[in-house]
Amino acid sequence: MTHTLCWIPFLEPMHFMVGVWYLLALPLLVGISMVHKGLHLPEHGPWLKEVGIMTVQATLGVVALSLVLDAFVVWVLPVL
Repeated sequence: MTHTLCWIPFLEPMHFMVGVWYLLALPLLVGISMVHKGLHLPEHGPWLKEVGIMTVQATLGVVALSLVLDAFVVWVLPVL
């Protein structure tokens, strides 16, 4: 039995997020991009553009990594 006060995120995942858990990566990537570009850009002019570019690049990287891992699990591991 799961209680709200004793919820352990990695052992008991949220049941209402089962189908859309991967959408939580988008706010995480936006936040990481905002902090990284805020710390590393010398001027504040192109900040929003650079945050958008880095967010898109990171999102495409996560999608590409997931496709590679999926192909590995589907085609390579059954042969082994």
